[in-house]
Amino acid sequence: MKPILEQITLFLQHLRKHVYLKKTTKNELSKFDRLLNWSVGITAIGLSIFAGFFIRNLTFLIMSIFFLVVLLVLHNLILLRVRKEEQRSKEKADQLANLQEISMSLTSTLLLEEVFELLPGAGIKLAKVSACLVEIVDKKERLIPKSAIGINFSLSEIEQEEEKFLGKMIVQGKIPLPVDNLQQRLNLPIWIIEQGFKSYLGIPLKVRNEVIGVIEFFSSTPRIFSKEEIEILSILGTQAASALENARLYGVTKEALHKEITSSIALYKIEQSITSKIELDEQINTLIEGCVHATGVEKGSLWLIDDLSGDIVCKTIYPYEDKTGEIRLKMGEGIIGFVAKEGVLKNIPDLSHETGFINPFKTELKNCLSVPLLWKKDILGVINVFNKEDKFDKEDEKILSILASQAAMILKSAKLYKELKNAASALALLYEISKTINEGRSCQEVLGLILKKGIEMFDAKNGSIMLIDETSGDMNIRVAEGLSAEIIRTTRKRPGDGSIAGWVAEKEEPLLLIGKVKDSRFATVQQREHVKDAMCAPLKIKNKLIGVINISNQVGHENFTETNLNFLCTIANEISMVIETARLYEITVQRVSELSTFYVISNALSSVLNLQEVLKQILDRVTALIPDAMLTINTIDARSNTIQVIAYSGFKTGIKPLDEIILNERLKEVLRLPFTSRRPIVLQTVESISDIKPIISNMNAESLVLLPLIAKEHEVGILLIASMQPYTPSKEELRLLMSIAQAAAIAMENARLYGMLKKKVDELEGLQEIASKMSLSTNPRDILANSINIANHVIKSELGFLYLWDEDSGKFVAKVGQGKKRISEALFKSLKFKPDEGTIGWVASHNEILIIDDTRQDNRFIPFSEVSVKEIIAAPIVEDGKVKGIMEFFNKLSSDGFSEDDKRFLSILSNQIGIFLENTSSFEEIKRRALQLSAVHAINRMTSMVEVKNLINQVLELTAKVMRVKKSYYSSLLPPENIIKITGSYGLTYMEQEKEEKLSLGQGIAGRVIQNNTPVVINNVKDEPSLSDEEKAIYVEDSYLSVPMSIRGKVVGSLSVASKITDTGFDPQDVELLTTISSQAAIAIEYADVSNKLQKYSDEVTKLLTLIIEARDSFVRTHSDAVCKYATAIAKEMGLPQDEIDTINRAAL
Repeated sequence: MKPILEQITLFLQHLRKHVYLKKTTKNELSKFDRLLNWSVGITAIGLSIFAGFFIRNLTFLIMSIFFLVVLLVLHNLILLRVRKEEQRSKEKADQLANLQEISMSLTSTLLLEEVFELLPGAGIKLAKVSACLVEIVDKKERLIPKSAIGINFSLSEIEQEEEKFLGKMIVQGKIPLPVDNLQQRLNLPIWIIEQGFKSYLGIPLKVRNEVIGVIEFFSSTPRIFSKEEIEILSILGTQAASALENARLYGVTKEALHKEITSSIALYKIEQSITSKIELDEQINTLIEGCVHATGVEKGSLWLIDDLSGDIVCKTIYPYEDKTGEIRLKMGEGIIGFVAKEGVLKNIPDLSHETGFINPFKTELKNCLSVPLLWKKDILGVINVFNKEDKFDKEDEKILSILASQAAMILKSAKLYKELKNAASALALLYEISKTINEGRSCQEVLGLILKKGIEMFDAKNGSIMLIDETSGDMNIRVAEGLSAEIIRTTRKRPGDGSIAGWVAEKEEPLLLIGKVKDSRFATVQQREHVKDAMCAPLKIKNKLIGVINISNQVGHENFTETNLNFLCTIANEISMVIETARLYEITVQRVSELSTFYVISNALSSVLNLQEVLKQILDRVTALIPDAMLTINTIDARSNTIQVIAYSGFKTGIKPLDEIILNERLKEVLRLPFTSRRPIVLQTVESISDIKPIISNMNAESLVLLPLIAKEHEVGILLIASMQPYTPSKEELRLLMSIAQAAAIAMENARLYGMLKKKVDELEGLQEIASKMSLSTNPRDILANSINIANHVIKSELGFLYLWDEDSGKFVAKVGQGKKRISEALFKSLKFKPDEGTIGWVASHNEILIIDDTRQDNRFIPFSEVSVKEIIAAPIVEDGKVKGIMEFFNKLSSDGFSEDDKRFLSILSNQIGIFLENTSSFEEIKRRALQLSAVHAINRMTSMVEVKNLINQVLELTAKVMRVKKSYYSSLLPPENIIKITGSYGLTYMEQEKEEKLSLGQGIAGRVIQNNTPVVINNVKDEPSLSDEEKAIYVEDSYLSVPMSIRGKVVGSLSVASKITDTGFDPQDVELLTTISSQAAIAIEYADVSNKLQKYSDEVTKLLTLIIEARDSFVRTHSDAVCKYATAIAKEMGLPQDEIDTINRAAL
């Protein structure tokens, strides 16, 4: 498109320059013409005069004049031709100028409507014709009229004769089509005939050689379109096609952007509805409206699964219809039921061919996209959208799936919100009931308030409370909402009379009803069309029935649920209490202050989980009752023999009580008095009691009140109230203070129980995590370290160790150390204890858990140099009845010390670790046996090798891999000097081989092994006492393992390995494995040696036979030697292996 416009613009510039030059010379040419004409005339007159007066030759005169006239005529003819060419150039320039103007107009718009509107007028202007028609090829390859000028028929009338269109030939041929005489063509559209068009030109609109439409020109007069006109109109067609394509792409982009924006707006509205306070029905309507707009469809619906019936119910239809809630399908019924049952997306392009589709809307539906509402793994319902202009594509599926997931989250959130709202409403209702009781209202007013709030809470329309008349035994309606006065006055029910209320009263059980009542239990119930759901619950006081409460007709399409029924039962219990409370109102009035105070504290207990916050509210309440008092809540720690302050109030700025006070015997006796008497102790003057002074040393108090904090017979602490003035509380104040103390005790006990529960949860989580890691991890050390780390977290210890029994050293050796406290590597490696040494030895010998509260007073504990240890708990790890390990933990991070709970947890953990160690041992044994078998199998396969050196190298490489070592080598005993020499190695450097060259018996590791015929294990060469300093200098690695190699009971060498890859020492299992490899290698080496000897004997026999043959025949006496010599030389020259050279040698002999 752009190169064409550039060429046209360049052409127009040259054309302007040409026209300008023409215009500038036009005046000069006209002057020249006039001058020429005058010159010819003057010449003719002059010749006439000259011929008449001078020559007097008439013939010459006539010829001259004739010649001048002919010259003048020829000049005028040429001039006329030039002017016609100028006129044609001007017209062409005008056409190009118009084309440029049209091009600018087309490129300045991106809207299809504007392009269609511009094209016909531009075509008429450029082609100078009577009419112009623009047609576009649609998806079905049909030509659709889009715009026209000069045609007296509408586009729809033109489209009706689509089969007669001339444009079809242009679409097929892809080239312009001029028709000079339309009247000669048959089967023309009626509108062409009636308007009398004479000539026609059709130009294809092509984009990338694809015809997208046709622009047609009609002339009312006969006309032949020139080649130049067709070319210019073709340029117009090219520009028009590009403009139409750009506009189409712009429209597609705009539509996609609009779709994206619409879906984003829908998502935004959905997210807004999550956080807003809009009711669920409004949220559902917003959801389906957003889905319809985002996917560009005509209709949408949202269905939810009814928890009670299991049916799927239509909750909303967009555009909205009133019959929602009445439409329901069985699970699996139709497409909607299938999607709800299977939880899979369903895209149906043509519903007319779908036999399983059920149309519940009774309106025409063409196509459908159904998406399930999934919340985690639960199917909540289905979203359906219908009648998209085109088929639903993957983008629609993606958008609707996203909206469906958001909708599922909204519905789940709305359900949870409704439940929380009901719970909050129930609590608010209970609060309102309590408040109403405190205000002293009558029982009837309280019942009315209860029913009104209950109906509001359940979002219902009707309700009633019926009470039993103790005289008649009938149940009468005492208060009602939504019922007529006549019903209230005349309704009488009795337990067991066949009514719903009678059944509830008889069975004393709540009842939930959905839809019409069809149960035979309620034979006397009259069917009422306006009752869609109902709840009924009994009212009881001390197991005595006093009436029932009814709630019916929940607003909207939702029905009551079991949760609603449970809340109603809670309210029913409160109503029963209200009736009883009304009777005891007088007693309640006397204790208003006490109850209000206790209510505030109870509210704090039920709404605040933080113990400090609860205690602060309690103390603030006491401070409000007793001004200028200082209060502390204390706990007594019998282990540390101290009293500790956990909360205080009423102290001046900068002053606070002592955090901890050590108790003496006299002070303990004073503090025991409140617990012994189970009542407050009032000390009006504390100056005379010297034993109490440590508690009030910085309070400057004169009076003191001690209140015991007892919860469930458990002494949890003591409440101290100190007054700077003499203070004697009244009986009512004491009763109130005891209530407050009781509340504080409950809070502290709850906190203690919560801590115990949290600890139990931590224990269970820790055990579960350990068990899961034991089943998943393959590294025993990591599992053991993680187990000790988790145990530290659960029992809240500072440092923990795991010791395992080491058979070689006969000690318990530390294998794992975890905790907040860090120790040095040297100290960790030194942690080794004998079975009778320290706390580890005690636990090992007694096979029971040990707890030491104070290590300073226990001589079993051996102090650590880097760790200050105050408390210890240790547990044995038993395997097959023997103590195989011990867990030991230091320093409880909390002040209460290690407890029986910690002991119980470590007992369970030790059992788990014991089982794990036993399983690990079994696994290692199986693994070791497998390695032995694989090594024996691999060496057996090597027996086919005849070359001993290659065999030894193969065995050493296998040994290094199986033993997981860096180096392996074979030392052989060379008789008769009995010198030991390395005859094969893997991983040894040249310097290392030289150091061990020519050792004698008893010298070095290999010398000792061969001399004593026993394996040698050295895990630390530097600290090995059996090696001399000279011998230690031979070895560069830290650990070595060497075993003898014997053939037929005779030691012929040793097989040695060095430096395990895992940086651990060699153990007895390694010795057993290497011994197995050595015995199999000895057999293989002996077999190879015997094979070599047999081969040698065979070669010697062959040579002897050759000599015998040659001795008998002098002719071939030297022939065999020569053949053998030359064959061997040729084989070596060819680079053949040694075994093949030997074979050739024997063949030559």
